[in-house]
Amino acid sequence: MAQLLKLSLVERNDVTVELAATRSGVPVAIDPGADLELYLKTTEYQDDADAIVLTRDDGEIVVTNDAAGVAEATIDGTLITPDLTFWRYDLIDGGARHTVLYGPLEVVNV
Repeated sequence: MAQLLKLSLVERNDVTVELAATRSGVPVAIDPGADLELYLKTTEYQDDADAIVLTRDDGEIVVTNDAAGVAEATIDGTLITPDLTFWRYDLIDGGARHTVLYGPLEVVNV
């Protein structure tokens, strides 16, 4: 399910990012009880516990179309800093973690 995707964000700007769960181009439905987590990291090797984590439980990720596997993450601009270089979006369903999207994170200074 994991798909490599570069994400570009503007430093210190609030943004909403659309996140789509697919497998071989086919939408993967998001179960109402599934946990969703978006990690913003300084490197791909940074421990998850030390990363910035946005979650469905905290209201930062909202499912906009569960059947189509689409959600939106709202990222506060104060979190978007030049030291971030990697991101990952996970779906946790029935205790199993599935990385949906991941890749390099570019923070643009304007």
